[in-house]
Amino acid sequence: MNLHKLWFYYRHGSAYYVTQLIQMVNTIILVYFVAGDKIFLIRDVFPHIAYFVIAAVGIGGPLVILIGYLHYKKAYKSESDILVRNNPFNTNIMLPTMLALVKHLKEKSYTKEDQEELANLESYIQHISRGGKLDQNWHSDPSKKRTEILEKNIRENKESNTST
Repeated sequence: MNLHKLWFYYRHGSAYYVTQLIQMVNTIILVYFVAGDKIFLIRDVFPHIAYFVIAAVGIGGPLVILIGYLHYKKAYKSESDILVRNNPFNTNIMLPTMLALVKHLKEKSYTKEDQEELANLESYIQHISRGGKLDQNWHSDPSKKRTEILEKNIRENKESNTST
């Protein structure tokens, strides 16, 4: 196995899992023993650390999950936008390739609906290439599922071309 891959796995394993576990254990121990000496209510309510651990995990776990969910819903879009823009592979290779593919598909599509969808996609890719904001819902249209329609038309065109 490649040393770079091992280093990558090590960094992610330690950053996401090991440090989280150590941080959780550290917080519980510090709060129970250090703050417990200053705040007598903690030792009165939880006479043994096992009770405190159950309460901390039972209350803290769902609370942290809720905070993570809210973060994902609110801040993840901007974080993914930064990651996409700062990756030279995306900006130098993927966006121009997607734009060329869309232009090629526009020449090959038959229906007006396909042409409109591809024109929207082309303008969106150009918008991103010029530094515009990523919008994960750019294609959402409640009256039509454009992407599904486009995929269906492309499939039908392939089938009609192979049958002739």
